[in-house]
Parts: sequence; C-alpha cells; structure tokens
Amino acid sequence: MKAKLILTSLISILCSFGFAQTYVDPYVESVGDRICFITKVEVTKQNTIVSFEHLNNNGWIRLDPAIFIRTNTGKKLNYVKSEDIPLVPGQYNFAPGEQKHAFKVYFEPLPKKVKEFDLIEVESGGQYDFNFYGVNLNKKRTSDSQKPHFTERRIETEVVLTPPPPPGDMVRGFAEMYKATIDSYLNYLKQPKKLKELAQINKDYYDALIEVGFSKEQALQILISTSLFPSMNGGK
Repeated sequence: MKAKLILTSLISILCSFGFAQTYVDPYVESVGDRICFITKVEVTKQNTIVSFEHLNNNGWIRLDPAIFIRTNTGKKLNYVKSEDIPLVPGQYNFAPGEQKHAFKVYFEPLPKKVKEFDLIEVESGGQYDFNFYGVNLNKKRTSDSQKPHFTERRIETEVVLTPPPPPGDMVRGFAEMYKATIDSYLNYLKQPKKLKELAQINKDYYDALIEVGFSKEQALQILISTSLFPSMNGGK
C-alpha cells in the first residue's frame, strides 16, 4: 500500500513537470514599445510567466496591473504578480550606463493547446505601451528589429488635437508666423555643411551605441525612437 502511494505521488510530480513548457525568444508579429522584448514564456499549471528585457532609453519604465493576455480563442488571462518592475504610479529609473533591464510578469495559466496570443497592457495601445500582438510560441524571433503595431500617422492622429481655426486677422497672423518659422528652419539647413553636421551627429550617436554593447539593430531602434533634435510638430 505504501509503495502504491509513493508511486502515485511520483507520477503526479512527473506529470506536473511534464506540463511545464519553456519557449525562448518567441516570435511577435508587432509591438507597441519597440525596445521592449519578450525573451521567454514559461507555461505551468499555475501560471504563464513572461520574461521581458527593456533597452535603456535614458528614462524609466513601469507596469499597469491591468495588463492581460488574450488568447487566439478569445480567452482572457489576468495579471497575477510581477518581479523587478514597479506598478503604476511607481517607476523604475534606468541607471547611467545600464544597457537593459529584465523583469517578469505572471498571468493565469495558458490553456495547454494554445500557442498564440496577444499581450496587452493598454487596450487602446500606443508606441510606449507593453503591447505585443501575435505572440507565437511555435515560432522563434530572429531579429532585434520589431515591427510597430501602429504607424506614425495613426499615433499623431490620436494624440494631436487641432483647435478650430481662429477668425479673421488671427488666421492670417498664425499663417505668417508658421511660414516664417518654416522659412527660418529651411534657411538654416541651406547653410553650407549644416545637413552634413546633423547627419554626422546622428552617426556618432549610432556608433556610440554600438561601442557600448548594443547590436546594430538595437542601436537603430534606439536612434529611431530617440530623436536628438527638437521636433517641428510639437511632439513629446
């Protein structure tokens, strides 16, 4: 009888371990934050554990506990806990020289046969949210370049509010100010060697990122997402 109980316990333990599966660098169709990567997904009977790495963007990161997984069958898996990343309103500040920061998020267990899902921090989505669409556990990520889920045009449409045009002389005044600003900027760029100087600054920044340890693709992603020059359209 005792031997039978021991055998039953061993079978239960082996089944438990047998169900646990680990997927390293799963394929992701498109993302919100292009410098945050899913490095591993662990599926157990108790939890779905997603490991992340976020490249240093000279800023900070934090997690909204409303984050969830939505499977390709429509099932929602809620947030359980997280490690090494503060929840809103707290934040993790990157240290000088820190290249990347790793953290984990635990969700409810993924159904055994499900191999594809979306991971959503903010339902409406944006370029700085931890949103990952088309996560496929049967495929591997092969590049550090991630496809944005939203085009720049769509992001601008969502966040830039155009006020109603003011009447009469104010309209003409705004038009003249805008034209003067554009003309001034274009005249600046027409100065000898200015465009080459701007290009050299961007190249030096790209080379510096590679020198401190980023891959070429990671350096390109950081260069794209972190402008060294003020935007003409009043962005962040």
